[in-house]
Parts: sequence; structure tokens; C-alpha cells
Amino acid sequence: MKEKLLQAYKNKKMISIYDNSYYPNNFLVAYILCTDDKSYIAYELSPNGEFDCYTYRLFDNIIKIEKNTKYLNCIKRLAQYHKIDVNEDIFSQNKSNIFKFLDYIIKNQRICSVSTTNSDTYDVVGFVEKYNDNTVKILLIDEFGVEDGIVEIKLDAISLLKCCSHDEIKLEILYKINK
Repeated sequence: MKEKLLQAYKNKKMISIYDNSYYPNNFLVAYILCTDDKSYIAYELSPNGEFDCYTYRLFDNIIKIEKNTKYLNCIKRLAQYHKIDVNEDIFSQNKSNIFKFLDYIIKNQRICSVSTTNSDTYDVVGFVEKYNDNTVKILLIDEFGVEDGIVEIKLDAISLLKCCSHDEIKLEILYKINK
């Protein structure tokens, strides 16, 4: 699977990735922005062909990959209609993907959602305050955009990071309104 994903990355091809054994019919449509030894960062598209979010994901969670399907061709045409421009340069630093993603979140003051290993939900939602080689410290934000404490997570327990989706953007707006 890793080789197929790397090929899609090198050829800048849109692919479908199934990576959640809890919901085997769920998948993401994405362009791969970068890869490292154990993970990838994806530019995800919605079913309408619009930008959906950025995600950091582990290779080990991939169940299957599809390419060149009718569905993907439809999404590609919709993305062209919406003039989607995939910016690969935002994650170009020479670091591991998890650190690239955390740097992006901190620099752009984005709320992120975090899934930990063996979880089928987002365990933590909030602003990344800081990280080191082993842990990340996150200011928790509740569903109303209000601060709700601080959590520290081991980096090797993170299986998925997501930012810039409609859910996180809504919380960012509520957080600003509440300040």
C-alpha cells in the first residue's frame, strides 16, 4: 500500500484511501502532499470537489487505495470547476511529517482534531501550544468554542491529525467570538 501511495504522491494523482477498519466503507479522496517513513499528509477533497481539510495519517492504517475510478474522475472535474489549487509547499520543511503538521497548526493558529491509536473518534480537539520529541501539549476547546483545559499526548499515540475542516473552522470562529 505504501508504494501505491508514494506513486500517487510522485505523480500528483488524486486517490481514494480506505484507512478505518471501524468503518470499512468510509474513505477519503485526496492528493498526497508529503510522505515520510511511517506517515503521509493529505489534502482532502469533499464529495463536492472542494477543499475539505489537511490530515496527517499513518501508513499502517491503510486498508486499500483506489485510483482512476469514475468517482475520482467526477471529483477531479468538480475540483477543476472550483479551481482547486493544491499547495504542496506548505509542508516542505525537512522534518518528519508529524512535526511539519504541528508546525503548520501552531504557525497558523489552527484548531486541530486528534485521534489516538485504536480510536474511532477524535479524542482531543484544540490548539497545539507546544511539542517536543515525545509529547504534544494541546489547549482543549469544547463544542462551544470555549477553553476546556489542557492535555498532553504522547506523539507515538497519535494516529490522525486533522485541521481546516468545517468542524475546526467553526470552533475557531466560536473561540474568537468568545474572546
